[in-house]
Amino acid sequence: MVSPARDNSLLYLTSPFRFTRHATLVQDGRRIPGDELLARASQLAARLKVAGASRVAVVTDRADTLAIVLIACQSSGLDLLVLRDMPSDAGALWGVCGVDATIGEELNVSPVPAAKVALPDASVLLTTSGTTGTPKVVRHSLHRLLGRVRLPKDGALPCRWLLTFHPGSFAGIQVLLTAILSGSELFAFSEPSATKLAEAAARYEVTHISGTPTFWRAFRIALGENAGEVPLQQITLGGEVADQPTLDMLAASFHGARISHIYATTEAGALFAVTDGRAGFPARWLECGVEGVRLRISDGVLEVLSPRSMEGYV
Repeated sequence: MVSPARDNSLLYLTSPFRFTRHATLVQDGRRIPGDELLARASQLAARLKVAGASRVAVVTDRADTLAIVLIACQSSGLDLLVLRDMPSDAGALWGVCGVDATIGEELNVSPVPAAKVALPDASVLLTTSGTTGTPKVVRHSLHRLLGRVRLPKDGALPCRWLLTFHPGSFAGIQVLLTAILSGSELFAFSEPSATKLAEAAARYEVTHISGTPTFWRAFRIALGENAGEVPLQQITLGGEVADQPTLDMLAASFHGARISHIYATTEAGALFAVTDGRAGFPARWLECGVEGVRLRISDGVLEVLSPRSMEGYV
């Protein structure tokens, strides 16, 4: 639930995190200030209340739509199922997941018949990538999703983020939340390509980018001789194995940028980051752990125990 705000620049939630009005989202070239995001989220929250919704679903590839829906659901204490594509049998999925309303791209609310189920407060439901079979739906709390998010210190200059992941993916929603919670600018595209993202990075002087190693290799080629025009301060790799040639290429191309590669999965959450410029992670972490995560190798498989893991499957 929303508690009274004593500072008009913030929307306070029942969590240690705050959505700030100072954030700006640039979707497909259209600039959307934080005030507009919060106003539209408030209007959506009112429509969801009228509909009597408790668990809602949204299918979108737009970061602005997802940001508005996420803020509305978190401020209203509602569960949100985030989908990247419309399922072939949506009705069956709504029934299995207990979805009782869907939200369209125009932020219209459409109630659907569903059996009422006992729900936790304001969870975010995400689908896995499906690399090991049929994608599963996992439940995260906002607190666990943001367990590794480092917000800027007071007085720090605003960041300019470029979204390279699908906003509805685990990595994408982390970038989206980081930007809107830290009062940063986020540049997003409904149909991104390496060329389009490279042009945007140079035009908007982007400072922070998170992407897969595959993205970074294509991005560097697309930049060509314009790499020096991108004032990158933070380079993050995730989603795939970060190999040494890619790490070396980024260090040589973007002098002064901090380079991190993150170990994370949708189920286990964001585990830890490596910043020493070397592929892999220090072997000593298998003994002592890192950032609250315990690690071990069993039958050739890396097993993890994380305080930021999912709360369960749906």
